[in-house]
Amino acid sequence: MDAVLAIVAQSAEKRWKRQDFAYFLAHSNAFCVGVADIEGKLQAFSLGLLDDGVLDLIYIATVPAARQRGLGRQLLHAYQGDPRVRGITLEVAEGNLPALALYKSVGFSPAGLRRRYYENRYDALLLEWKRR
Repeated sequence: MDAVLAIVAQSAEKRWKRQDFAYFLAHSNAFCVGVADIEGKLQAFSLGLLDDGVLDLIYIATVPAARQRGLGRQLLHAYQGDPRVRGITLEVAEGNLPALALYKSVGFSPAGLRRRYYENRYDALLLEWKRR
């Protein structure tokens, strides 16, 4: 958990606390994936809840120094390659162009919009991926 929180502390995204992650990890359908470097230090992680074959991706983050190295793609491919996962849904800030490019590159498509979702100021795009 400490390694996850260290990444979160460096993230520009929503800053969760230990109890936030503990709440989701306590669910029997929690699905957490990480990518470590050669020394075993966590560089990226993601957290989702799997319900009836659909993963709701709740959090994904990468250490800033390790961005643009394909780690987010590895995390998403781990979910996409898991036979239990038939689909993935997520929200992303409309202005987060690097994340939008990543999601599009691995097959996500628009599924809706949540107005003023982030901090009651920024819109969130709803994206989904479905196994074909």
